[in-house]
Amino acid sequence: MIDADEDGSKHQLGKKKIYLEKSPALSQANTVFGSIIIGKIAVLTADVLNIKDYDSMKNCLESDGPNTVRIASYGGTIKRDQGMEHEVDEAISTTESVLYDAVYIPGGSKSIDQLLKESKFIKFVNEDFKHCKAIAAENEGEKFIDHTFIEKRKEDSAILMSEKPELFSKAIAKHRNWDRIKLQTKFQYRNS
Repeated sequence: MIDADEDGSKHQLGKKKIYLEKSPALSQANTVFGSIIIGKIAVLTADVLNIKDYDSMKNCLESDGPNTVRIASYGGTIKRDQGMEHEVDEAISTTESVLYDAVYIPGGSKSIDQLLKESKFIKFVNEDFKHCKAIAAENEGEKFIDHTFIEKRKEDSAILMSEKPELFSKAIAKHRNWDRIKLQTKFQYRNS
C-alpha cells in the first residue's frame, strides 16, 4: 500500500521484458522443404467424380511419395464417371482438415453438386486456406472453390485451378504459403 504523501514515481512498473525473442532458426517460414514424401493429401469427392482428373493427380502425387485419402460424405464406395467404384478412405464427419497437408478437389459436376450440399466440405477447404496449405481444384472443382474463402484469392501461388499436377506437388513441397498470411488480413471472411 502506498501512502497518500509518498512519491508515486518510485512505485511504477519497470520496463517491459520480452522473454522470447524471434528466432529465424525456429521459424517455419524459413524452413526449407523440398519433398512431399510423408505428406497426406485430402481428396474431397462424391459419386460420379471425374476419373481422368483424379487418376492424373493421384498418380503424380503418389509417385512423389504422399498418400491421397478419398474423403466423401459417407463410408463405403463412390462411383466414377466411367461406372466403376472407388473405396472411400474417410467420411467427412469423422475427419478434420488439420490431419492433411493439402487438399484436392477433382472435377465431376454431380460430385461437386453433392459436396456443396454439405457445409463441412466447405469448412474443410476454408481451414486449409487459413492454415496456408496448398489447394488444387480441377474443372468443375473450381465451382466448389467459388463457395469458399478462396473466392477472391485465385492468384495465390499455392491455390491451383486446373493446373498440371506437378505444380500442385511443388506447392505442397513448400509446406505452407506464408505470403498468404499478409494477404489474409486484407480480406474480411464470410461465416462458413
